[in-house]
Amino acid sequence: MPFYGAITRVAASDTAFVLRQPGYEVDIVALWRDPAKKAAGVDWVKSLRNQLQPFAHGVYVNQLGETSDELVRMAYGPNYARLVEIKKKYDPRNVLRLNQNIKPD
Repeated sequence: MPFYGAITRVAASDTAFVLRQPGYEVDIVALWRDPAKKAAGVDWVKSLRNQLQPFAHGVYVNQLGETSDELVRMAYGPNYARLVEIKKKYDPRNVLRLNQNIKPD
């Protein structure tokens, strides 16, 4: 999916999402019918992701298959610290914690 037009005219600091420069989103998907092939499919996706990483300018938070702290921080980039402060103020008990969670601590 290409990123262009209005999305690129908004400053990264004006929203939570930092992906504001022209570019593309790449979705990497593996499918399998045989449950025994799951590990190979997951390994292939991770391997391709790692090979493409040097060309990346960030990650799109709504497409994270994994939700590690590192990936969530990468998705929000320099906005992460500001979002932690907002989370501390409005959700200090971390009630809204599913998916790509910003921890209030």
